[in-house]
Amino acid sequence: RSSDLLATIQPAPGTVPTAEQQQTVSVQLERIHSLFRRQLSIPLLDMETTYAEYEEWSDDPIPDTVIQQYKQALKQMERCKTHEEALLVAETPKMSEYQAYIDFVLKEGDPDRIQLTFERALAENCLVPDLWARYTQYLDRQLKAKDRKS
Repeated sequence: RSSDLLATIQPAPGTVPTAEQQQTVSVQLERIHSLFRRQLSIPLLDMETTYAEYEEWSDDPIPDTVIQQYKQALKQMERCKTHEEALLVAETPKMSEYQAYIDFVLKEGDPDRIQLTFERALAENCLVPDLWARYTQYLDRQLKAKDRKS
């Protein structure tokens, strides 16, 4: 837990913290806030738990921008949830599940999500030439499309 991390740098109970100790705690607090904000902006399974933990942990209200990013990521996760859950229960090599997920993200059209899904599939299936061929064809099309725009 975040509070456990802070306990290691907090001054001993009953002592007055020095300016350096206060600065160290402030820097750590900002790092923890930054980690929560980053995690809440990325579509992940069980995001709701992370949001609840952040609400409980933070002394300040969650900023509106973080709430908006969280809601956007939550919507995106809902669209991908069936594929993510299929991957959780599938047995290795999970090729049919990854192929279905890749087909889905290609239709959605988000280049970052497409790259991420291909790379996850390749991490578990690095010796599958058809998967590599499909990914490189996608990358070739993307690069050619970027060249035409330039």
